[in-house]
Amino acid sequence: MSQLNPLTFLLDLLFPRHNLNYTSISRYLTDQEIVSIFDLKKKKIDLDSPSTLENIFYCTSFKNPIISDLLHRAKFGGQLVICNDLVKVLQLVFNQGLVNKPDCLAFVPADPQRYRQRNYHIPQILATKLAGLLDIELVNLFEKKFTTIAQSELSKEARLVNLNGVFKLLENSLKPQHKEIYILDDVTTTGTTITELANLLSQYQKSIRITGLALAG
Repeated sequence: MSQLNPLTFLLDLLFPRHNLNYTSISRYLTDQEIVSIFDLKKKKIDLDSPSTLENIFYCTSFKNPIISDLLHRAKFGGQLVICNDLVKVLQLVFNQGLVNKPDCLAFVPADPQRYRQRNYHIPQILATKLAGLLDIELVNLFEKKFTTIAQSELSKEARLVNLNGVFKLLENSLKPQHKEIYILDDVTTTGTTITELANLLSQYQKSIRITGLALAG
């Protein structure tokens, strides 16, 4: 039997896992918990949107205390190994045949100031892991040009203003064979951010099919 890493043991004492009966040192959720957490829902989309955004799906409720706590610990506590389990919740969307596998996977870009502070971005980590599990291409398609107020702190109307002109499309990342793209985020509330990115992408390539996918909503 391998010896327990003292640092890992100390971190477990300071930041205990949800699942106290975990079977391996890197697991925060059992397979049974992952399946029980999964509850695919569809976000209502503004029908006046000019984009070709077809749907925004989210896999579980952010009000689920397990998900909200694990996301908080990953995003603000830097416990990035949590993403190894969270991505399996996203993978169930495809394993259960609920959606088609896209040509490529993009992600909501990082806020530049918050990325400098943390040096990681949870949507990018989840997208990278999911692309590897699905064996599909990952594309770095968007850039956030400047820092804005966190969307969670604003009303729906204010969110639209907050994102006006914020994003840039990295056109060189888009290829002719990209006919269907999924844009991934960790949390979606009103769907404003994904919709704004889809609008930007549609201005460049109108025939592309775009779907939003978030871990929680």
